[in-house]
Amino acid sequence: MALLNFSFTKSRSLIFIFLCLGGLIYHARANDFDFTPTLQKAYSEVFKMKLEAGKKLIVLEKNQNPFKIYVENYIEMIEALNSDNQAVYERFIDQEEERLESISELDKNSPYNRFLRAELKMQFAVTKIKFGNEVKGAWNIVQAARLLEENQKLFPHFLPHLKSLGCLHILIGSVPENHKWAIKLLGLKGRPGIYRNFINLLIILMILILISG
Repeated sequence: MALLNFSFTKSRSLIFIFLCLGGLIYHARANDFDFTPTLQKAYSEVFKMKLEAGKKLIVLEKNQNPFKIYVENYIEMIEALNSDNQAVYERFIDQEEERLESISELDKNSPYNRFLRAELKMQFAVTKIKFGNEVKGAWNIVQAARLLEENQKLFPHFLPHLKSLGCLHILIGSVPENHKWAIKLLGLKGRPGIYRNFINLLIILMILILISG
């Protein structure tokens, strides 16, 4: 099966990239990081594009829970990508610094600290590139790569890295040619072929979940 060809000019392709960024979060509970049953349910609803159902569930959770921040960001990214509305986009981007800082301040001995920050960086990158801010999007990709590489060295058996690294290389390959200098400057390369089988399996899994929902 050929790897899907993602294009930042088509909303449906963007949603597939987004689903890739949102897929396969494992059950997690470690100090500050608690992926509660309610958040897992909210995450599942959003993954099936049932955004309003997801929103109703996340309001039941404590604001400081980093997985609540993650699911909120997940929802707002879909809304921005679907809207093509500059105001919606700007409201989403305005949350970037605060959300990343909130997660950064939590337990740095947990693999979910850098992992969730990298996930948010990639979500912001997709949205920025979609709305024409390729340079800022490329910088988010570089930051996500650094976080994932550092996390992989510290926690080599942390399985969610596989999905995120695969999505990262797809994102790198999606940066427009005239802005790839920002990526190349830091020695990053888009190599989606390395993760081809894993991403194809992930896409099939996502389609089955969406159909079953």
